[in-house]
Amino acid sequence: MYEPKFVYTNEIVNDLIELAAIKEKLANLKLPTREKQKLIYEAKLKRTHFSTSIEGNVLSYDQVAKVIENKNQTTHVNAEKEVIKRNR
Repeated sequence: MYEPKFVYTNEIVNDLIELAAIKEKLANLKLPTREKQKLIYEAKLKRTHFSTSIEGNVLSYDQVAKVIENKNQTTHVNAEKEVIKRNR
């Protein structure tokens, strides 16, 4: 089994602390509902596109968006089925 050799450096730890602080600020940020929904949707698209592409899915970002927008349609294309399955 592959065991990566990874060492936490002070720089990495400081970056993680900074990211945690930024995440906390963002979590407490008051956004208009429409903007919040838009950001959540865009994050969903990106998460789906990149996670499925890592697994070999050949759909582009725009194609993933179209599949998600039309998720109630029946498809026989495996790449599209994978995107739909990921978003249930």
